Amino acid sequence: MAAEVARSYFELRGAQQRLGVARENLASERQTLELTTLRDEAGRGSELDVQRSRARLKATEATIPPRSKPPKTKAPTDSPRSWASVPGHSTRSSSRNG
Repeated sequence: MAAEVARSYFELRGAQQRLGVARENLASERQTLELTTLRDEAGRGSELDVQRSRARLKATEATIPPRSKPPKTKAPTDSPRSWASVPGHSTRSSSRNG
């Protein structure tokens, strides 16, 4: 009985560790998507890069059980931040037809 309890405890701790790593990866993927989106808006990236980042984010989200996911934040594309407000930069739609 004690061995079974110990085994269950270590399985639980391992699962908690994997969940922590998955959450850290999720935060990194969100950051990557935001940066990739900003690069695309600045003309330094592509929509394909953004779509790849978004796909990696969704794949990482899928590894985390629904009840343990942190609350969602606004997607970078919904953000009011834009490179258009930076002098010398314009939005993607103005002159770039990649």
